[in-house]
Amino acid sequence: MRRPVGIYIAGVILLVTGLLGLVIASFGILGAVSVPSSQTPMFPHFRALVFGASDLFAIVCVFLGWVAIDLFRMRIWARYATIALAVLGACYCGLSAVMMFVMQYVMPPNPQIRPELVHSIFDVLAILYLVLAAIAVFWVIYFNRKTVRAAFHPAAVIAPATFTGGAVEGIVLPAQPVHRSLSAEEIILKAFGVLLLIGGGGMILLVLLGMPLVLFGWILTGKAALLADLLLAALNFYAGLGLILRWRSGWLLTFAIELFALVIISLNFIPSYAARTMAASRMFAMHLAPGTPTGTPAMPIYPHLMMVTFAISDLLVLAILVLLFRSRRSYLS
Repeated sequence: MRRPVGIYIAGVILLVTGLLGLVIASFGILGAVSVPSSQTPMFPHFRALVFGASDLFAIVCVFLGWVAIDLFRMRIWARYATIALAVLGACYCGLSAVMMFVMQYVMPPNPQIRPELVHSIFDVLAILYLVLAAIAVFWVIYFNRKTVRAAFHPAAVIAPATFTGGAVEGIVLPAQPVHRSLSAEEIILKAFGVLLLIGGGGMILLVLLGMPLVLFGWILTGKAALLADLLLAALNFYAGLGLILRWRSGWLLTFAIELFALVIISLNFIPSYAARTMAASRMFAMHLAPGTPTGTPAMPIYPHLMMVTFAISDLLVLAILVLLFRSRRSYLS
């Protein structure tokens, strides 16, 4: 019996969500450590609050990863856990979608932000939540299907028949697993393929919002940013599909993209390049809020926090490159 493809997709989504959540939680902890106390005089318990929230969020993300791994291993408890998570997710995302639709009309207007931009952002978020809610509802239905339930129960193996006193007898051996186990490298790379697909969707979102793009320290706007965003989106989509479907060209493109990302991130350790990044931050602020003063960054800038962020990002990219190199035979042969 083949592993139902929906189980595999659900496991990948849960694993990707858990990994992304762990990265976000780690950045939250770093932010609490890096923000000086003088910057939060009105919130004396800021660090304790961030640490507590980040730790709780990290625990949830670890649980998601655990469920994902046991889905790949076809553990029965993981099916029940996925159904429970899907029910919670459907409720949360459904309510969030309603809130996004309502908030754009009840929020007081901000003279520094264009109203049409506010409506576009809330509409995109509402549609995203609706899509996530639909996926969660589908999971509840899918994981309760008879064929899916049967896939989580190992099959009994019948030994070859023997003749005893003229009667045919067979021995029923203990139940054996009926699905091939996936290696850790295979799971991680396919999950990374999903991340690349999400990254391609993010580039499309930048196109819809008309955001400028920073490339090698240069700030692209207008048609140049549009063409660059569409090109990067296409490359991410193709690389993601290539990793998931084991394409040779997909592996090569992903390796090139990660080398490119390693160079882009590492350039931020050069002071002159970091200054261009700060200029791009100010430009983002002016794009989102036209009334923002020219010298105001999009968010408070803490140089040591940025350096730690760049270092962590470089380590993550290097880890992906190592995994790609180790798996080269299965993709290139």
